[in-house]
Amino acid sequence: MSDHEPRSPGQWKPGQSGNPKGRPPGSPDKRGKFRRAIQEHGDELVKIVLRSALAGDPQALKLCLERIAPPLRPSAEPIHVDIPTHATAHEQAAAVLGAIARGEVDPVNGKLLVDIIGTVSTLSELPAILARLDALESRGHIIEHASGDSDS
Repeated sequence: MSDHEPRSPGQWKPGQSGNPKGRPPGSPDKRGKFRRAIQEHGDELVKIVLRSALAGDPQALKLCLERIAPPLRPSAEPIHVDIPTHATAHEQAAAVLGAIARGEVDPVNGKLLVDIIGTVSTLSELPAILARLDALESRGHIIEHASGDSDS
């Protein structure tokens, strides 16, 4: 194995770069140079954009208007759905679907609620999954390298 090959997929030796010929530390960042150039000429640039907007340039006008009045973000009124807290995720999602069917919740917000229920359900399962994984690892049932190769 050469010094520039990973030990196993995605693993490099500690302190070794996967890109040894990459950008040296402390070298100037192009974005920083660009940002500084814009700051140096900021007042002039604003005047040019304003003149263009006043002359009818649609892109300059859009840029100016977006800075004055940013686009409105969608907002929703609070909604109430009776969701049984100790029910399964499937039962909770069914309650939301029922509320959608009865017209109590619009479909967009209903989908958001179902997505949230799914996320919470997945998160609540993680501790049990991690405990099972720890138990398997402690019994030696987890194979370190999927390819079956050893480091020797």
